[in-house]
Amino acid sequence: MSCPGTLSDALILPLADGAIEGNCTLIADLLIGVRDACDSVWVLPIDATWDASGCPVEPEIVTDTDTVCTGGCALLEAVPRGCGPTDITWLGTDGTVLNGAGPWEVCPAATTTYTATAVELASGNAGSTAVTVTVLNLGAWVQDTTLCPGQTLSLSAGNIQGEWTGNGVSGPPWVFDAAESGSGVHTIGFAAFGTASCSSETTVEVVNFQHPNNVATCPGSAPFALPGQPSSGVWSGPGVSGANFDPAAVVGPGQDTTILLTFSALGCAGTTTVHIEPAAPPIVFGNVCQSEPAIPLPFSPPGGWWSGPALSEDADAFLPEEATAGPVTLTYQMQGCDRVAMGVVLPIGVGPTRSSCPEQPPFVPFPGFFPPGGTWDGPGIAGQGSTTGLYDPGLVPDSQWSPLVYSAPNGCSDTLWMFNKQTAITPSTVHACASDTANLLLADGLQASPWCGQWNTLGMGNVTDLGDCQWATSAVDYATGEHLITYEVNTCTDTLRIVVHPDSLDLAPWTSCISDGAMPLPDMPLGALWSGPGVLGPSDSASWAWSPAEAGPGAHAVFWSSPAGCADDVSIEVESPPIWSTLSDTTLCFNDTPIAPPTPITSGISSAATDILWTLDGAPWTGDTTSAAIGSGSHTWAVTWAGVACQVSESWNVDILPELTVNLAVEDASLCPGAGTEATATITGGLSPQIGTDISWSDNGPPLATRTLLPSETSWWYVTVEDGCSDSATDSVLLTILAPFQAEVTAGPLACHGAPTTLLLDASQPAGTQHIFQGTALGAGPHVVDAVAGTAVEWTLIDTAQGCTLDTTLLVPGHPPLTAGFSVTPSSDCIAWDAQPIGLIDLSSGTESGQWSWSPVQVDGSTAEADSTGWATGTNPQLTLAFAGTWDITQIVQQEEGCADTLTQVICILPQTSIWLPDAFSPNADGSNDFFRPRGSGVSAWHMTIHDAWGRLVWEESQAGLPGGSALEPYTSAGYPIGWNGEGHPVGVFAVRLTATTDGGLPLLVEQSLRLVR
Repeated sequence: MSCPGTLSDALILPLADGAIEGNCTLIADLLIGVRDACDSVWVLPIDATWDASGCPVEPEIVTDTDTVCTGGCALLEAVPRGCGPTDITWLGTDGTVLNGAGPWEVCPAATTTYTATAVELASGNAGSTAVTVTVLNLGAWVQDTTLCPGQTLSLSAGNIQGEWTGNGVSGPPWVFDAAESGSGVHTIGFAAFGTASCSSETTVEVVNFQHPNNVATCPGSAPFALPGQPSSGVWSGPGVSGANFDPAAVVGPGQDTTILLTFSALGCAGTTTVHIEPAAPPIVFGNVCQSEPAIPLPFSPPGGWWSGPALSEDADAFLPEEATAGPVTLTYQMQGCDRVAMGVVLPIGVGPTRSSCPEQPPFVPFPGFFPPGGTWDGPGIAGQGSTTGLYDPGLVPDSQWSPLVYSAPNGCSDTLWMFNKQTAITPSTVHACASDTANLLLADGLQASPWCGQWNTLGMGNVTDLGDCQWATSAVDYATGEHLITYEVNTCTDTLRIVVHPDSLDLAPWTSCISDGAMPLPDMPLGALWSGPGVLGPSDSASWAWSPAEAGPGAHAVFWSSPAGCADDVSIEVESPPIWSTLSDTTLCFNDTPIAPPTPITSGISSAATDILWTLDGAPWTGDTTSAAIGSGSHTWAVTWAGVACQVSESWNVDILPELTVNLAVEDASLCPGAGTEATATITGGLSPQIGTDISWSDNGPPLATRTLLPSETSWWYVTVEDGCSDSATDSVLLTILAPFQAEVTAGPLACHGAPTTLLLDASQPAGTQHIFQGTALGAGPHVVDAVAGTAVEWTLIDTAQGCTLDTTLLVPGHPPLTAGFSVTPSSDCIAWDAQPIGLIDLSSGTESGQWSWSPVQVDGSTAEADSTGWATGTNPQLTLAFAGTWDITQIVQQEEGCADTLTQVICILPQTSIWLPDAFSPNADGSNDFFRPRGSGVSAWHMTIHDAWGRLVWEESQAGLPGGSALEPYTSAGYPIGWNGEGHPVGVFAVRLTATTDGGLPLLVEQSLRLVR
């Protein structure tokens, strides 16, 4: 509302519960009371209507759980936000479709996301919200099963962490053991850890299957029933009829054997061994004294059992000390026959175990020993004690057991064990709480030795005799503190300390500052302990104490406890002030990053409400600011905090660095087309030194402070610098590109490649442009210049007014280059006759048509004519020349425009080569075939070897440098015959190997057999 004396037409109504969360039409009906100058109140009705729009439309989803087990369900409900009618639909990723807000029960088979879409019918606005219901597949399930005793069942560990429980279960790894569970039906379960609490159950029935391992019987015993559970089980094996076994069916009289029987029931099976033996003779153990140890009894054959007096618990031994004096008979019972053991028990007795004190006078421990007339022996027995049993404790060391042996006239002996012990109480101290009514003399662990003495108090309290060596006293009969009572037995005594502790301390809680020193704790009776955070144990120079620094901040419970179990505690609050990590000078960059008062690394702990008060340069600091708003320079931050027991006041200096700036300067802001300029970014402020400052240019150029800028058009160029702390800084410059040259080139008539032609060079803009062609200044244009088709020329334009130049390389137009070219294969200087036909490989370029031709230059006495063939794309001619000698081969290539090129190569063809060897010769001096040698012509060199049948070399000869085309001569230049004459070798077959080189340089090899005849 307005201030007094003025007018207002507006009223601001704050909403008590916050913002409106629905698109609605809102109506406000108010009664406003206005007090006038006469103190009268005028009530004015005010109403207003307005629409709320733009509020969120997405519905709120309410669910009882977002995680279910396999087979489980969840409740989903969508709550619309608007005020008017809203249509809500649901769609699940599993295909579920629901209409309406719900609540809906969904039971997904797998993890499913449900999306609720709300549409406001009045506005048409729509929004969606989704919730995912996670399905936990337990994965731990075992089929109900039945087990026999001794069998085990492996249990799955499951897909999620959990545990199996139940009778017979152990693990992990999880196993059910029928031997541990016993027979019956057992329900075991798997429960998953976590909030979902998924579980599964399995029923395991362990069959009540029982049968004996052994059965004992005799050959002549009558048939008997075999014991086994369940009664429906089936026995099988020799001698079995139904559930009965007949020994006579498997063994004759007086014989023995062992039979293995099988018992089966409910899928289980086990074996029983039947031992058939004739009854053994009686066991006679003769005279046995009552003092003798147990006599073992044999279980032979296995499967029987002993009965009779004085047997051990397992009936596997006879106990003479428990038998009545006189004859005794025991029976080993089998199926249909028995075996006996017999003897005579002789009496003897010297009384129970006794105790004595080393200071006690001599005495007879057991005057009624029997039978009388025997003698005593042992430590402490002396003089008349050998017949009367008089025992002197003073002759025996303390804490020693003494065997007092009595030898009776009937040949038996017995021992009375005497414990000679100085009276002692262990432990010597007992603890109790003041209100404890329990009998302290029956406390666990308290031993008074020897037993059956008398208790007496020394001072306060009383001790009550309960009879039968039992006494009683309790803490309620004593005051808090230490008390003494005595124990007397066998005329010796010992003392017991009773420590009575208070039931509670009634200490009031208190608060300490963590910086306070240690304080003493109340002294307690002997054995009491203080424990808890901050408790300091007693030392030689000090008692119990408590330290807040050791306890740490927060609420603590300090406990007092006594050995008697009474205890108490006191609540202590340790207050701690906040701690800041920057309690030292700090440097900040100049930037617009919000700065709030530093958050302490520990917020401080106090039981009372506290405030942290900040100041910046002495003024209250309550909200966010920035280093840029504070400004560069030195500033002071300060903080105060006060609690119940602690107070803190801290301050520190903050230096804000200068603002980061950049200045962009260029050498020239007006540039010729294609020219560049050097730019320099000068950085000031920010971090110092400016190491690691990032520089970025608007053209994404290299991050350098100085670089060359190459604009393609008139444009602004920007540079931005960042040091990673300060606000980034940017500067810019406008680079203007001068008007470009308007150049034009007109070519003359198109000529063959390399032929002369002309160019018309002109530059209409800027006016007065000067021309330089191929290094020659031509002045202002236009100009007609001579050029060669297919070549590159240099043309330079100079704007004398602005100083701009344009260097251009021009390619003079012309027909494509035309080149004749081919290679000959084989590519040797002279080609052997046998190497024909000759291959001509076309290497020409730019060819559209042409001609191949060849003509003789010089042939060997023959007449040869020239010949030709047409050129075709992708065709490589093959030539076979008719005569040896020198030939010209020419390629002529042409283009349709009349361009042509020619190439001629000279080749030589070597004459033909022939060589052969006879397959027999007869060196008999008849002038015919007396020498074996190579025949023929056209070879320049040859080498021949001849070996006999054993591989031995018998002849070798060579010739080289023979004239080309000549026949092989039978004689050397000196007139000596060429070849082998076979001298000294018998007729037979030899191996010949001839290697030769033709006139054209080709190698030859001939290998054959040679027959020598006479």
